[in-house]
Amino acid sequence: MISTNTVAQANALAKALDDMGFEAKCVHPGLELTVRKRLEERSEKSNSMVLIITNDYDVSSDKDNVRSIIHFDIPRDVSEYESSLEVIRMNGAPADCFYLTSHADIASRERLARASVPSKESLEKLLLAIFNAKTAELTSIPMNEPGISGKFDISVS
Repeated sequence: MISTNTVAQANALAKALDDMGFEAKCVHPGLELTVRKRLEERSEKSNSMVLIITNDYDVSSDKDNVRSIIHFDIPRDVSEYESSLEVIRMNGAPADCFYLTSHADIASRERLARASVPSKESLEKLLLAIFNAKTAELTSIPMNEPGISGKFDISVS
């Protein structure tokens, strides 16, 4: 089983593996339920079929024939990695779970993680707006004001 972050990656990888002579099928939440179930049943009966899933695909834990899970990308969090471990250790047989990565993948994850962190300039601007420098009094700023996240480079959820 190979896990990817996106449906596009899963489809591209399935096609590439098919082109190399492997039986590879892509399964993701966007497929019709009957198609997903049929592919899962086929993969459970096969010892050679490569099932390619997206990280958000809920894999049932009764996959006795899955002996390896390869994360084609760095998992978004530890729980994604742990859930794949659960799948392959259910029957107690030896199994492997690992991920393929590159410096570009790590840089991309770091960039995404830092994207929600406001810049130093934004924080200074926000603090100056909150605290009146002349009187050192706290001023109220409605965080649900339209455009506030753009004004201060801060996400408001």
